[in-house]
Amino acid sequence: MTAGTMARIPLLVAILFVLVAWVTPSQAQIHKLRAEAFAYKYVLDGEWTDWTDWEDVSIIVTIDTDKERIKIYSKETQIYHMAKDAGKSIDEDGDETWEILCIDEDGKECSVRLVILHSQGNQGQLYVDYPEMTFVYNVAPLE
Repeated sequence: MTAGTMARIPLLVAILFVLVAWVTPSQAQIHKLRAEAFAYKYVLDGEWTDWTDWEDVSIIVTIDTDKERIKIYSKETQIYHMAKDAGKSIDEDGDETWEILCIDEDGKECSVRLVILHSQGNQGQLYVDYPEMTFVYNVAPLE
Protein backbone atom coordinates (compact mmCIF):
# COMPACT_ATOMS: atom_id res chain seq x y z
CA MET A 1 0.00 0.00 0.00
CA THR A 2 1.11 3.55 -0.68
CA ALA A 3 1.41 6.18 2.04
CA GLY A 4 -1.64 7.95 0.58
CA THR A 5 -3.70 4.78 0.81
CA MET A 6 -2.58 4.20 4.39
CA ALA A 7 -3.52 7.78 5.28
CA ARG A 8 -7.08 7.25 4.00
CA ILE A 9 -7.76 4.03 5.93
CA PRO A 10 -9.10 5.98 8.98
CA LEU A 11 -11.61 7.70 6.66
CA LEU A 12 -12.82 4.35 5.34
CA VAL A 13 -13.18 2.99 8.84
CA ALA A 14 -15.03 6.12 10.02
CA ILE A 15 -17.51 6.09 7.14
CA LEU A 16 -18.13 2.36 7.45
CA PHE A 17 -18.64 2.77 11.20
CA VAL A 18 -21.14 5.59 10.64
CA LEU A 19 -23.16 3.51 8.22
CA VAL A 20 -23.14 0.35 10.32
CA ALA A 21 -24.09 2.35 13.41
CA TRP A 22 -26.95 4.06 11.56
CA VAL A 23 -28.59 0.77 10.63
CA THR A 24 -27.89 -0.74 14.08
CA PRO A 25 -29.90 1.33 16.61
CA SER A 26 -28.14 -0.17 19.64
CA GLN A 27 -24.90 1.43 18.43
CA ALA A 28 -26.29 4.95 17.98
CA GLN A 29 -23.69 7.70 18.29
CA ILE A 30 -22.64 11.05 16.89
CA HIS A 31 -19.94 10.84 14.22
CA LYS A 32 -17.99 13.92 13.16
CA LEU A 33 -16.37 14.77 9.85
CA ARG A 34 -14.52 17.87 8.72
CA ALA A 35 -15.41 19.26 5.30
CA GLU A 36 -12.31 20.70 3.66
CA ALA A 37 -13.63 21.78 0.25
CA PHE A 38 -17.00 22.56 -1.33
CA ALA A 39 -18.42 22.70 -4.88
CA TYR A 40 -21.88 22.76 -6.42
CA LYS A 41 -23.83 22.64 -9.66
CA TYR A 42 -27.42 23.49 -10.52
CA VAL A 43 -29.98 23.38 -13.30
CA LEU A 44 -30.07 26.48 -15.50
CA ASP A 45 -32.50 26.70 -18.42
CA GLY A 46 -33.21 22.97 -18.14
CA GLU A 47 -29.52 21.92 -18.23
CA TRP A 48 -27.04 21.11 -15.47
CA THR A 49 -24.20 23.61 -15.14
CA ASP A 50 -20.61 22.45 -14.76
CA TRP A 51 -19.31 21.99 -11.23
CA THR A 52 -18.02 25.20 -9.67
CA ASP A 53 -14.36 25.40 -8.71
CA TRP A 54 -13.59 23.89 -5.32
CA GLU A 55 -13.74 26.40 -2.44
CA ASP A 56 -11.63 25.77 0.65
CA VAL A 57 -13.82 25.46 3.74
CA SER A 58 -13.47 24.26 7.30
CA ILE A 59 -16.91 22.97 8.24
CA ILE A 60 -17.98 20.36 10.77
CA VAL A 61 -20.46 17.68 9.71
CA THR A 62 -22.21 15.51 12.29
CA ILE A 63 -24.11 12.32 11.66
CA ASP A 64 -26.31 11.58 14.68
CA THR A 65 -27.52 8.02 14.29
CA ASP A 66 -29.60 8.19 17.48
CA LYS A 67 -31.64 11.19 16.28
CA GLU A 68 -31.38 10.09 12.62
CA ARG A 69 -30.08 13.50 11.64
CA ILE A 70 -27.21 14.91 9.59
CA LYS A 71 -26.03 18.47 10.31
CA ILE A 72 -23.66 20.53 8.20
CA TYR A 73 -22.39 23.53 10.16
CA SER A 74 -21.87 25.87 7.21
CA LYS A 75 -22.66 29.62 7.31
CA GLU A 76 -26.29 28.55 7.77
CA THR A 77 -26.61 25.22 9.57
CA GLN A 78 -28.15 22.61 7.29
CA ILE A 79 -30.21 19.86 8.94
CA TYR A 80 -31.27 16.67 7.16
CA HIS A 81 -33.59 14.16 8.80
CA MET A 82 -32.76 10.61 7.68
CA ALA A 83 -35.89 8.95 6.30
CA LYS A 84 -34.60 5.78 4.62
CA ASP A 85 -31.37 3.96 3.92
CA ALA A 86 -31.33 3.68 0.13
CA GLY A 87 -28.42 1.24 0.19
CA LYS A 88 -24.86 0.88 -0.96
CA SER A 89 -23.48 0.64 -4.47
CA ILE A 90 -20.04 0.11 -5.99
CA ASP A 91 -19.24 1.46 -9.45
CA GLU A 92 -16.87 0.08 -12.09
CA ASP A 93 -13.93 1.96 -10.52
CA GLY A 94 -14.60 0.35 -7.13
CA ASP A 95 -15.87 3.63 -5.65
CA GLU A 96 -18.41 3.02 -2.87
CA THR A 97 -21.57 5.08 -2.34
CA TRP A 98 -24.11 4.90 0.47
CA GLU A 99 -27.28 6.87 -0.11
CA ILE A 100 -29.66 8.10 2.56
CA LEU A 101 -33.02 9.60 1.61
CA CYS A 102 -33.65 12.69 3.73
CA ILE A 103 -36.03 15.53 4.46
CA ASP A 104 -34.51 18.97 5.02
CA GLU A 105 -35.74 21.61 7.49
CA ASP A 106 -38.04 23.09 4.82
CA GLY A 107 -39.72 19.71 4.29
CA LYS A 108 -38.06 19.16 0.91
CA GLU A 109 -36.93 15.69 -0.10
CA CYS A 110 -33.28 15.21 -0.93
CA SER A 111 -30.64 12.54 -0.66
CA VAL A 112 -27.32 12.55 1.14
CA ARG A 113 -24.58 10.35 -0.29
CA LEU A 114 -21.43 9.32 1.49
CA VAL A 115 -18.81 8.33 -1.08
CA ILE A 116 -15.38 6.75 -0.85
CA LEU A 117 -13.49 7.40 -4.08
CA HIS A 118 -11.08 4.46 -4.12
CA SER A 119 -10.15 5.55 -7.65
CA GLN A 120 -8.90 8.88 -6.25
CA GLY A 121 -6.81 7.83 -3.28
CA ASN A 122 -9.81 6.94 -1.09
CA GLN A 123 -11.06 10.55 -0.97
CA GLY A 124 -14.23 10.85 1.12
CA GLN A 125 -17.10 12.99 -0.15
CA LEU A 126 -20.54 13.95 1.10
CA TYR A 127 -23.13 14.95 -1.53
CA VAL A 128 -26.49 16.61 -0.94
CA ASP A 129 -28.73 16.09 -3.96
CA TYR A 130 -31.90 18.00 -4.84
CA PRO A 131 -33.72 17.76 -8.18
CA GLU A 132 -32.27 21.09 -9.37
CA MET A 133 -29.10 21.48 -7.28
CA THR A 134 -26.30 19.28 -5.97
CA PHE A 135 -23.46 20.19 -3.69
CA VAL A 136 -20.47 18.20 -2.53
CA TYR A 137 -17.98 18.41 0.31
CA ASN A 138 -14.60 16.69 0.48
CA VAL A 139 -14.63 15.18 3.97
CA ALA A 140 -12.26 13.52 6.40
CA PRO A 141 -12.84 12.12 9.89
CA LEU A 142 -12.55 14.74 12.61
CA GLU A 143 -9.78 13.68 14.92
